[in-house]
Amino acid sequence: MTFDTYNRSKNEITKFIITGVGTAVVTGGPNEIFKTANAGGYTYLGFAVPGTATSGALWKVMRITDADDTILFADGNGEYDNVYDNRASLSYS
Repeated sequence: MTFDTYNRSKNEITKFIITGVGTAVVTGGPNEIFKTANAGGYTYLGFAVPGTATSGALWKVMRITDADDTILFADGNGEYDNVYDNRASLSYS
């Protein structure tokens, strides 16, 4: 389950992701879209500019391990250079 709050002083959206074990907090700017998917014991998070196709290599992708809330980035970084559709097969560290 996902909840958003807006911090007017920082002009940012804070996203709270409720997983099976706990809560993860992810921040993103107001001009960013957010996608989430659950599969195989993981919660995947994707961030991109509005209008970006999920097949484009323009996504920042994160993976949360549901069992212990470990958060890892695709390619080990927060770059917007991954394909969200490929989230399950990306390398995370």
